[in-house]
Amino acid sequence: MNLSGANSNEIGAKYAPFGMNALFSAAIYDLTKNDVTIGVVQGNGVIEQYVVGQPRRTIKIRAEKLPQK
Repeated sequence: MNLSGANSNEIGAKYAPFGMNALFSAAIYDLTKNDVTIGVVQGNGVIEQYVVGQPRRTIKIRAEKLPQK
């Protein structure tokens, strides 16, 4: 998935054990915004602007009970 001004990657897995009405899942997300502008005030009062990438990494773990069959 490529968003405007961002890069996103995701990898995950799901596991439903035999004989259990449960689903376990885990995912890792990596999202980087490429066009974040920050301002840095210098000692002489001048504000310099920089365009940087801002990474965000997330791990999601989930367990849920499935309905009886």
